Amino acid sequence: MKKLLAILGMITCMIGLAACGSAEDAAPLSAEEQQMIQFYAQRVDAIYQICNTDAIEENAENEVIHNGLLNFKSAMTDIGSYLGTNGGVIEYSDDSEDYIVRINVNGSDHNAVVEMVIVVENDIAQFTSISTNVEYTFGEKMEKAALNTLLGMGTVFVVLILISVIISLFGFIPKFAAKKKAQEKAPETKKDDVIAQIIEKEELSDDMKNCRLRERKGRLIIMKSYTITVNGSVYDVVVEEGAAGGAAPAAAPAAPRAVPKAAPKAAAPAAGGAAGSVKIEAGAAGKVFKVEASVGQAVKKGDAVVILEAMKMEIPVVAPQDGTVASIDVSVGDPVEAGALLATMN
Repeated sequence: MKKLLAILGMITCMIGLAACGSAEDAAPLSAEEQQMIQFYAQRVDAIYQICNTDAIEENAENEVIHNGLLNFKSAMTDIGSYLGTNGGVIEYSDDSEDYIVRINVNGSDHNAVVEMVIVVENDIAQFTSISTNVEYTFGEKMEKAALNTLLGMGTVFVVLILISVIISLFGFIPKFAAKKKAQEKAPETKKDDVIAQIIEKEELSDDMKNCRLRERKGRLIIMKSYTITVNGSVYDVVVEEGAAGGAAPAAAPAAPRAVPKAAPKAAAPAAGGAAGSVKIEAGAAGKVFKVEASVGQAVKKGDAVVILEAMKMEIPVVAPQDGTVASIDVSVGDPVEAGALLATMN
């Protein structure tokens, strides 16, 4: 019931306002006002003539009139053919002599109202604004409102999509940063690899200074020299470090550069024969790996008589001078100490 009363009240107010407006519009104009309406209607006809002859730029010196001509020219698209004026109204200001004149314009497509704002200074009337307002039907207004709404909604929709895209890109920022960081580290890693290769080559070069190559039965043998000290005695040892097609046996080391000063241990003569005058002693502790000579065999200085195994290397013990082997005092597999008697010769 309350809603019904509210609706009836709104309808009553609207009817009353319409009645007041009709009464106001129906109020007769004075003779002076009719002359003014006729005068400004002629001004509207002049505006149409200027726009129709494309003489707008000739009035560019007066900004108000120039803008009014441009506005009327733009409205002619909706007005269609100009059919003349059809009266108008004058609205006076309450606190000054200024007034607004509205001239009705008839057109083939739409009617319009040319509104002119006039300011009176020192009894001289001057235009301050000239505008042309096309009158559209209710349906046309609703259509334009719908188009404007759709345009606004479309703009908002596009902006929201752009914002969503920007927000989604935030997830890729850490990946881009990590990729860039990895690219910055790559040159340093490459530089470190190059330095490591240089160091490795230098170490290999230093390591090969004491090496020499030798070919044996189609295989390339690396001979590397070592210097070892055993019980105060210094020995130069040459070792075969590797070979193509399999590991090579160790090479016989050179004779010791210094004879141990320590007195050698006396070893019991073996049953290989009577002891000779020249003793052949072990230069280092180890185990008898092989006996190269036999009793009564003639040997020359430097010939191997016994081969010892020490530190996984074969160390030959050689004849100190030319002569004949008088006795062999050890057997294969016997452990010996440095200075132990291995053999004698005459």
